[in-house]
This record gives sequence, structure tokens and C-alpha cells, in this order.
Amino acid sequence: MRSRVCISWSAVLVVLVGCAFERGNAQWPSIGRVATIDGVVTSYDRDPWMVDGDGIMMVDSSAHGRVTVLVPARINLCQARGMDVATSAEPGDRLRVTGEVVGHARISACRSTEHEVARLVVDAIR
Repeated sequence: MRSRVCISWSAVLVVLVGCAFERGNAQWPSIGRVATIDGVVTSYDRDPWMVDGDGIMMVDSSAHGRVTVLVPARINLCQARGMDVATSAEPGDRLRVTGEVVGHARISACRSTEHEVARLVVDAIR
């Protein structure tokens, strides 16, 4: 009986670990480095802009899983290209984001001229 319980718990653990690492297997760059992700916007919280904070855009990337993209309220001070895309993005939009890594799965797309937010165009089926 005891061996069945151990086997059952082992099976549960294997399933949980498999689910946790199913997506986003790519190595995440260290803080301060520049990273580029391609993905789909899943949500966008613009409320922090009302108090001069960063908007929080969640992007699902096949390479990195869910990534938080920080978009500052004062985009006129950003050096990055594509800030108009960053502010107008909506859930479902496909984007390529290049920015500075500020934490695990967190990018700030504003701090440098090499940063950019761009729409990805999916070719239509002909």
C-alpha cells in the first residue's frame, strides 16, 4: 500500500513539473541586457499611467512564456522606437519587443535608441 502512495505522489510531481516547464524553455537574459521577444498581448493595464507609473503589458512568447513589458507614462521621454505601437496595443496584437531586462521575464522598452516595439504582421492565407 505504501509503495502505491509513493508512486502516486511521484506521478503527480512529474505532471506538475511538466506543466510548469511546458512553455518558455529559453534561457532568460540577465538584468541590464537587451532582449527581444515575439508574442501576443494577453492583457494591458494602463491604470498606473494615471499616477505616472509604468503600464503593464503582458505578452505570451513561445520562447519565454509570459513576459511583462513595462511601458512608461511619459513616452515622450523614451528613446525607443515604436512607442505609438506600445501605447495603442490591445490584447490579441502580435508584437516584437526589444528592451532592457529589468527582472526575470520583465522588459522595459524605453531606455535606449536600440529598444523598439513593433507590430508583427501575419501573412494572410492566399
